[in-house]
Amino acid sequence: MTRRRLLVLALLLVCGIAVQGGSRISIAKMGGDIAVDDAPFGASLHTMGGDVRIGRAGGVVVAKTMGGNIAVDALAGPRLDAGTMGGDIRVRVVGSGGGRDLALHTMGGTVELIVPRDFDATFLVEIKKSDESSNSRIVSDIPLTQTVSEPSLWFGRHQTIVARKTASRQRNHVEISTYSNRVVIRRE
Repeated sequence: MTRRRLLVLALLLVCGIAVQGGSRISIAKMGGDIAVDDAPFGASLHTMGGDVRIGRAGGVVVAKTMGGNIAVDALAGPRLDAGTMGGDIRVRVVGSGGGRDLALHTMGGTVELIVPRDFDATFLVEIKKSDESSNSRIVSDIPLTQTVSEPSLWFGRHQTIVARKTASRQRNHVEISTYSNRVVIRRE
């Protein structure tokens, strides 16, 4: 790719204009919401200050925002990396099978993961919480082994709730983290 073409592509991304390379959707914005109805071959979606919503997604999906919510209504793809600094994450996995890798991380919101009834995965769920945060908890239809750390006196009175499930017949992997909030994992 020529230098001029790379500069044009970078300018389009900075301005928030969608670029399709092959069939993968790529959108980067300095602010504002991103909404994609269908990303059958995956997507890379980044905004500095808005919500990210995907209707149906296949392929590899990366969704990042600094100050908004992330929602994936129907995730059929093998990999999702979703991260927000100040919002909720809601993901609904569709279809069964193995080899899925889901990473859902938020600094200030609730995480809700909805999976098919036969979904099997290894899980690592972590909530860092302060003493005042009684709303911090893990609610799961999938049996998880939970441990709660003792409060640390060095950097305030913070605790960590960790929940795990280590065996998976389908080779799926789920990692979830949040601060002082809830994690909900439901089967449908």
